Amino acid sequence: MSRFLILLAVLCIASSFTAADLKELANAQEFEKAIADAKVPVVVQFSAYWCNPCKKLKKTISDVSTEYTDDQILFYYVDAYVNSELKKYIDGGYPTTRSFTQKKMGASFVGSKSAKYVKSFVSKVISKRVAEDNKLIELASTQEFNDMISKSESPVFVQFSAHWCNPCQRLKEKVKNIAPQYNATEIKFCYVDAYENPELKSYLEGGYPTSKIFTKGKANGEFLVGDKSEAQVKKFVDNAIGVKVSAANAVIEFKNTQEFELALKSSDVPMMVQFSAHWCSPCKRLRKTLDEVAPLYSEDKIQICYVDAYVNTELRKYLDGGYPTVKVFFKGKLTKSSFVGDKTKKFVNKFVSGIIKDEQK
Repeated sequence: MSRFLILLAVLCIASSFTAADLKELANAQEFEKAIADAKVPVVVQFSAYWCNPCKKLKKTISDVSTEYTDDQILFYYVDAYVNSELKKYIDGGYPTTRSFTQKKMGASFVGSKSAKYVKSFVSKVISKRVAEDNKLIELASTQEFNDMISKSESPVFVQFSAHWCNPCQRLKEKVKNIAPQYNATEIKFCYVDAYENPELKSYLEGGYPTSKIFTKGKANGEFLVGDKSEAQVKKFVDNAIGVKVSAANAVIEFKNTQEFELALKSSDVPMMVQFSAHWCSPCKRLRKTLDEVAPLYSEDKIQICYVDAYVNTELRKYLDGGYPTVKVFFKGKLTKSSFVGDKTKKFVNKFVSGIIKDEQK
């Protein structure tokens, strides 16, 4: 009898928790309430309904979520494109996935990821291996800087700045957000005013701010100059500490003119668009090439898109003599970059690289 009661008690406890299935939030109000009410860590995928990588990640997170219970973690999906108030959570591109613990924003990643990557991310959030005490350290002097890089057992990220420099202040705020996403044993984050401490100007690479990573007192070969997105800083840090960053870009297919125009208005990166016809063989070959090329580039650098301009006749104005025509848009405006017809993978790679270089100038 006692064994039966023990078994019954165990079953009752087990049944009190349910799988942490991915739940879809309809609007910003539901998002705010979900974060405010949560008693466990929360993972939120901020997406756009037209975004193919978002759809892939949604399925992955949905599958992964069933392996956890709602007393461990909660999973949510919300369309930040439709709910524009939530675009502030987008870090360079769709989808952006962020964690929240006790209403505080924590770790994040951008783009579609594998199930293995998502599980690792979730495990870190649950186990609090993402250290909340890892904060941006402000170094007051050259001596404090020297002590930090020489005595630290972990790599040290240092932003060399000037107090009057606006890009420095913008980057500083981003680094503040990024620091808690890493364990202090992995890397430390520091800020120092190289203008007030002129001995440190030797670390500048052409201007303020310059960011470098030091290991055992020595600067690594790589560096960042100027204000950067959170995604760019994280990639820089991940490369330095040996975190593998997987490519996540994929061709975004627009079903109609409205989807194309909405994306055009919201994109902060260059949009390369293939205007095609469903019956066109060269279009199909080029689309296959774009599918191969897209994963080679980060979504925070370029969006590679496809739309049927034969079906959506309003878009035929973008054709240059025939199908397929590829054109590039930046911040809603048509640029001079374009080509017509099927092209080799080598040609497309060179074309995409040129777009990214032009945007960075």
